[in-house]
Amino acid sequence: MPAAPARQTVALEAADGALLEYLPDPLIMFPGARLTSVLEIEAAEGATVIACESFAHHDPGGEDRRFESFEAEMRIRDEGARLLALERYVLTGDRLAEGASQIARWPAQGSVVVAHRGPARDVILAALRSALTPTDDFYGGASALPNEAGVGVRLLARDGAALRRGLEAAWCAVRLALYGAPPARRRK
Repeated sequence: MPAAPARQTVALEAADGALLEYLPDPLIMFPGARLTSVLEIEAAEGATVIACESFAHHDPGGEDRRFESFEAEMRIRDEGARLLALERYVLTGDRLAEGASQIARWPAQGSVVVAHRGPARDVILAALRSALTPTDDFYGGASALPNEAGVGVRLLARDGAALRRGLEAAWCAVRLALYGAPPARRRK
């Protein structure tokens, strides 16, 4: 991306009673990459949206060159377009360089959001906290979003494989909490 940064926008809309899942694989951030990613969610009061956004650093030349920046913004709105929750962060590849900061330990990162305003929000939160047990390769935490918009999860991992395991653990925990059964395995 020598000329300009890239921008990706995903807009999701879920009507009352809908279950919408948007769970892409982690983005691969190559050396020099500059990406702004925006995730817009509009969910009716009786809808559930499970969405994630994640990335992993990778230098195909094995020289540990870093991406330039990853900027993320996630917005949850109700059916009247009223903003319920907003998350923004910017991370530079230099912050992931060995010894640059504590965050260098976690070159793969992601967020999961469960836009759900129903009474099961506390059950979802408890299930996610139980499912995201930290290990040497993975760390995750869940918290309630403002305005009873749902639950947010932040994931940190040593590599893309550990991140995918964390994303899948979060997804399975939400589906178990809501429906009593895990989702079917996704094919690759």
